[in-house]
Amino acid sequence: MPVEALEHLASPAADARRSAAETVAAWTPSGADEMAAVARQLADLRRSEDAALTESLARLPLRGATDAEVIAQLARLQPDGAARAALATACLMHALTNAGTLPAVRQLVRVAFDAGGAFRGLVFSELRQLDDRSTAALIEARGDASPDVQAWAKDALDALGKRTPGDAVQTTDDRVLVDVLAAFGAIRDADALPVVLSFVNSDRDEVRVAARDAIGSYRAEALGRIRGTYAALAGKRLPEGVDAAAASRALFETYDHQRLRDVYGRLDEGLAKEKAGDLEGAVSDFTYALARQPDLDRGAEAAPGLVAYGERLEPSDGRRAADLLRTALRLYRADARADAVKSELRCLDGDELAAAGIPDTTPYEQALELDPNNAHAHARLEKLRVDAASRRWREDRLAKGVAAVGVCLIALGLLGFLRWRRREELAA
Repeated sequence: MPVEALEHLASPAADARRSAAETVAAWTPSGADEMAAVARQLADLRRSEDAALTESLARLPLRGATDAEVIAQLARLQPDGAARAALATACLMHALTNAGTLPAVRQLVRVAFDAGGAFRGLVFSELRQLDDRSTAALIEARGDASPDVQAWAKDALDALGKRTPGDAVQTTDDRVLVDVLAAFGAIRDADALPVVLSFVNSDRDEVRVAARDAIGSYRAEALGRIRGTYAALAGKRLPEGVDAAAASRALFETYDHQRLRDVYGRLDEGLAKEKAGDLEGAVSDFTYALARQPDLDRGAEAAPGLVAYGERLEPSDGRRAADLLRTALRLYRADARADAVKSELRCLDGDELAAAGIPDTTPYEQALELDPNNAHAHARLEKLRVDAASRRWREDRLAKGVAAVGVCLIALGLLGFLRWRRREELAA
């Protein structure tokens, strides 16, 4: 947070106040810590409010003014406590609009009720700029304990063209849609229940999860509609006495199997090819199925085929083999077979080091700790040990040869020296 700029909002110099206001208004708070800092600052300003603040705002022609115009007008006021609070609030509002996140919009909505509602017009101006991103926070405000907040939020939604739940979900931004569905669930809006239910089978993962979570928030209020939807989808009724949670699970499972019918079909085709010995064809089918549904509930069935084909590819394409093994490891999750896959991956790490000219036994030793029966690790370790022994033998032979040559050279040198001395003595 630009703390220093906030402090300068109370400067006696108009230029300094204007510059500080521009700095704060241009800021974009991000992350939970910065948003919490804004919330604390606004709470402090809220506690300091008095009649003087309302009077300061009442003197300004704020209706119809843009946020920049409002900030400029407030910066020209004498910096008493009320004017400074108004200017700081307006600047922080603009910063919240820059952020545009759901937590930011929640703070904006709160400001609409500060200073006797004096900021309400400016808040609505900011919400209009945010467009769809303001919808979820306003839906949440419709569930507020205060009738005044509820009424204002409803009026704001109407003014923004979000009069019905169907209007509220008209957006091209999945993040906004997720927030809107969660907001409907948070206030358990009965009118929105059919709309929320329509998204529980969405092809978009985040949207589908948000809709299902929201249905869970409705609890028993959603049971009747869930039962009716299940009966229409499955062609049979749920047993009597089933609670909302169990009914939801049954409905979601039915939707999943219908939505993923072709995915399950490709998985079954792949399993048949694996059984017939066509590993390459099987892996192609598995790859398609997992690309469509990474968290496929039957995904572990594909893992053995992925491992087998990965091991076949190891001599020719280690990277592709490693990718297949990692996919299998993800599918196995906590399965006991996961250690064998981890072991083989450590072998591939060792092979990669060896190919780079760095022979290292550690990856293979770690592989055997994970799977003592890993033949790949045993073979590589044995080869590394044989290579090391051969290298030591060659080094020893070389060292002995060098030593022998050295002895010969010394002997020849000594013989030459003795002959030279003999000639010198004879000459004398």
